[in-house]
Amino acid sequence: MKEHLTPIAGSVYRIYDRKEHKWVRFYAGRWEILFIQQGKISLSYSGETIELTADKNNFLIYKPGFTYHFTASPDTTYIYVYFDLRDEIAKVINFPEAIDGLGCFSLTHPVLRQVKRDLLEIIRLEKSQTSNWELMALLLAETVLLRVCNSTAGSASRVPKLLNAYSLLNEMTDIPMKNVAKACGLSIPVLYRLFSQETGMTPRCYHENVKLREVARLLRETSMTLEEIASEVNMYDQYYLSKRFKKIYMESPALYRKKYKQS
Repeated sequence: MKEHLTPIAGSVYRIYDRKEHKWVRFYAGRWEILFIQQGKISLSYSGETIELTADKNNFLIYKPGFTYHFTASPDTTYIYVYFDLRDEIAKVINFPEAIDGLGCFSLTHPVLRQVKRDLLEIIRLEKSQTSNWELMALLLAETVLLRVCNSTAGSASRVPKLLNAYSLLNEMTDIPMKNVAKACGLSIPVLYRLFSQETGMTPRCYHENVKLREVARLLRETSMTLEEIASEVNMYDQYYLSKRFKKIYMESPALYRKKYKQS
């Protein structure tokens, strides 16, 4: 079958937990990421075939502009994201190719944990469509690409300056802004100016939004108390967390949990 993909508004697109196990991409004009959660897949391209499994070579990067055949075992599940990579990021992406245009990686902890977390966050952002979700999803997708490529290259020296900031600010741990600026090779005022120009929010605001999205996930998926969640995401206390959460989500954590708690 020919794959028809409907774009989700903006630059980031996604298909996840696919139920289809055989399809053909006749032309791909965007970058693609595929993360195998379980099972195995087979990719055929230009007469070559490569077999990939969840326990080995579980992360794939596709460059734009090629045709391939995709086949998966019936028990296979995977996360699939495709997007328009910004030119300045595409210029620094470099990885060994298993076949022309395809990179295959066997991710190990902690990279595996970080990558899965970021891909699931892209899915949550698309579902929630909160303020600036498209841009934040694109930044996460770019961070995933660079994180994987840098894990094999052993150096982040070519990573664009602000991508270091995105990577650091997507962690739950608190980090002084002077350390973020230093990691980017920028002064604090320049970091704030460039980051605000690109995202429409300050680094501190971006970091807090990351934490609050994790709070929302924990409210939906766990039975942790608010005090435990505040400690988990390194926020001052449950009262401060409640105040900030209500400002963003327009309802209290308790009401949010009651409405969206997964059974």
